[in-house]
Amino acid sequence: HELRRRLGDEPFYASLREYVAAHAGGSVETVDLARAVERTTGRNIDRFFDEYVLRAGHPQLQISARFDAGRKAVRISVKQTTDGEPYALTLPVQIVIGAQSSTHELAISQKEQTFSLDAAREPSQVLIDAHRDLLAALEVDKPLGWWRHELLNASIARARTEAAAALSKDTSSASVQALAKVLKGESVFWGTRAACAKALGQLRTPGARAALLA
Repeated sequence: HELRRRLGDEPFYASLREYVAAHAGGSVETVDLARAVERTTGRNIDRFFDEYVLRAGHPQLQISARFDAGRKAVRISVKQTTDGEPYALTLPVQIVIGAQSSTHELAISQKEQTFSLDAAREPSQVLIDAHRDLLAALEVDKPLGWWRHELLNASIARARTEAAAALSKDTSSASVQALAKVLKGESVFWGTRAACAKALGQLRTPGARAALLA
């Protein structure tokens, strides 16, 4: 899936057809798939196979997102905590300001990097890999207000579920109310509602208990 996401659907499936046709009835090694991709797309993906197939482990990212009012920008800091050389990957980021949404692809290749994305005013949502497509473990730190707004309004169910989990550490009434509201939402994806119930249970406050009982 990670390779398909990087190549795109059409080049990925074309590469698979080339791979199967070239090696039908024979034996293969991992490098044969890499060469089939290269013949089909013209792209050398040896580093991808080195990192995700031949190397142990997977990328682990610590990500911090903040709004810089002075520079009118969203600053996103990424730190790779995995042992060894840094991975090369692309991090999708979606910024929502009012009714407008913009998507950015951040090219990550170093142990620590900081990106500055233009924003005329503070966003209501900054979604980091909202679909969780990236083959990596993410630890995301951003303002609680963004998490709450994403829980209540994000168009992507996975993003709302992640927001519920993030709010399981905040005992403020604003977070409890947001979790309770989504938990009651009959049209909300069941997995998100389950995450809200779990988050309220983890908060262990009278307000969270009352929301669960309700």
